[in-house]
Amino acid sequence: MNSNRYKLFGAALALALVLAQSTFAGLATPSGIAKVTVPGGVGRTEFFGMPFARPVERSGTISSVSTTGGNATFTVALDAGQSALPSLSNADQNVDAFYLLEIVDGPAIGFLLSCTGNAGNTSITVQGDTGTVPVSAGTKFVLRKEWTLSTLFGAASNSNAFGYGTSSTAATVKGKVQVYNTLLGSLASYYIRETGTATKSYNWALSTSTSARNHVPLRMGRGIVLVNNTASDLAFTASGEYRIARTRLSVPAGYTTFVANPGPTDVTFDTATIPATSPTRTTGVPGNADQWQMWNATTRSFTTYKVGGTTHASGPSMYQSSARVNPTIPAFKAVAVKPYGSGNVVVTIAPNL
Repeated sequence: MNSNRYKLFGAALALALVLAQSTFAGLATPSGIAKVTVPGGVGRTEFFGMPFARPVERSGTISSVSTTGGNATFTVALDAGQSALPSLSNADQNVDAFYLLEIVDGPAIGFLLSCTGNAGNTSITVQGDTGTVPVSAGTKFVLRKEWTLSTLFGAASNSNAFGYGTSSTAATVKGKVQVYNTLLGSLASYYIRETGTATKSYNWALSTSTSARNHVPLRMGRGIVLVNNTASDLAFTASGEYRIARTRLSVPAGYTTFVANPGPTDVTFDTATIPATSPTRTTGVPGNADQWQMWNATTRSFTTYKVGGTTHASGPSMYQSSARVNPTIPAFKAVAVKPYGSGNVVVTIAPNL
């Protein structure tokens, strides 16, 4: 399916789909390109969610999974003809070598788990676990690289849409990318830093450091904060492979995580299956239940919703105070979730197919 259309989501991110192609739910081989615009406004913040995936680099099957300390280890076998696993424990944020494991069939389809290590070609350790979702022997998986600042928003240069500057507060810095640390509850802000006099060089850098950080990982399925530093629109091109499948993430309960809309089109909370799959749902008007939040760029505040109504005839729903609602999550947007309870829990968002 090819389309050339432009949609403006009110005060939210604007999206122009320049190229869209049909895909099947698993491996997302066709490519897509989209122009994304953050409306003008100094200090305007938007919660960005990337629906495109990076290419599959390895594939295979899982024979078993074990969990220790909240993190899982998968016993795996690579498909015939696959090359050896790369090192999956890289911690250098200036090297494009961060990987994720995606489960592509079976009851656990849609899991995105960041890799933290491997033992040869037979086991992969990830951050988080699959909870009570079964991963049967023979379940298929793929490895993809995680997005990074340079691979998602472009190499650092004096022509990048995000501008550049000798400091994060320079007038020539048009925009910043903020990465949220769930456990610390804080944002790390990155910009394109210019160095040198006669010969200039450019690198993505943390606002509080001079070190090059071109490949800070931007976890697939998570949300990122974009900050517009100018009165003009901040427009950039995003591209990758369509991954038309639900997103399942292992996140810590009691902490806030930013989760991306997994598709390139709008989705409501109901069609995204959030009320039906949220880890903690209460009867009637919710009390101690999972909280989902949407950012309002105009008021610079979150609107909070809770999951309840499990005894209602229509099943679980989102509530804003005591009212049943069904908010829309626009394409290329992200929402915040703070699951109730403790330990790792599984949150799910499905695309609007």
